[in-house]
Amino acid sequence: MSSVDGILLLHKPEGVTSFEVLQSVKTRFHTQKVGHTGTLDRFARGLLVVVVGSYTRLVDLLQDFEKEYLGTLEFGKETDTLDPEGRVVADGPIPTLEEINAQIPSFLGTISQTPPSYSAVHVGGERAYRMARRGVTVEPPPRLVEIRSIQIENFKPPYLTLRVVCSKGTYIRSLARDLGRKCGSVAYLKELTRLRIGTFQLKDAVLPSELEKESRILTGVEVLSRLFPSRVLPASPSSGILEGKPLHPSLFKGVHFQEGPYILVSPEKGDLLACMQYKAGKLSYRFVVSQKHL
Repeated sequence: MSSVDGILLLHKPEGVTSFEVLQSVKTRFHTQKVGHTGTLDRFARGLLVVVVGSYTRLVDLLQDFEKEYLGTLEFGKETDTLDPEGRVVADGPIPTLEEINAQIPSFLGTISQTPPSYSAVHVGGERAYRMARRGVTVEPPPRLVEIRSIQIENFKPPYLTLRVVCSKGTYIRSLARDLGRKCGSVAYLKELTRLRIGTFQLKDAVLPSELEKESRILTGVEVLSRLFPSRVLPASPSSGILEGKPLHPSLFKGVHFQEGPYILVSPEKGDLLACMQYKAGKLSYRFVVSQKHL
């Protein structure tokens, strides 16, 4: 594999877009084959998991991982963007800590959440934020998300800091809006930091400005096994994987398959070769990323 195949953990600073951060990666590694597992708004900071080269084929799998955030809400104000970059469109009283604690349980578990009007979701075939910027009233359809935990870290009225663990597709801006309204007030998300995606931690990430000093590209069996425990298998030279030979569980001696994805790597270097899916007793290819010989 090329040296630009792998995963890069970046710490996105506030004030820049995720797109701008990806551009710095493309420049550093001289490649256009770069993706990510979830954007962060301009005002937010925190972990971006960037995939480079053949590892871009893992994006769909990585997007399913849970995320952990630290967010600070300001009660008493709601902005049109639900973040500090918008204009104030409503005001209200400041709730007590008891009122806040009483409402938090209603947001736990699988809930219906309406994305912000200023978001990248599609409404009628167009990004919602583009319509909102033109002054069009946008109402993105609600969708199911899962919020696994909400922990109060600090409350200094009107500011409330929460630690949230949630599924993909969850908008912390929407959580701020909805919590404010449930408390008989209004709120917007003043600050946001993404601390974790799956097993990847912000503390292990580097700033875009540090890319020239240290690439920190993660690749091979070590990182793949961390992502997919007990689901990384060596592909034997006789398996015919790279030629698209039909898959059968008997090709993998001693493996007791369970439903879900499995990653195939080369037996010597641990290069990412392919991903297969096990379902209803059968194996099928999800993708093959290399046409090289084992």
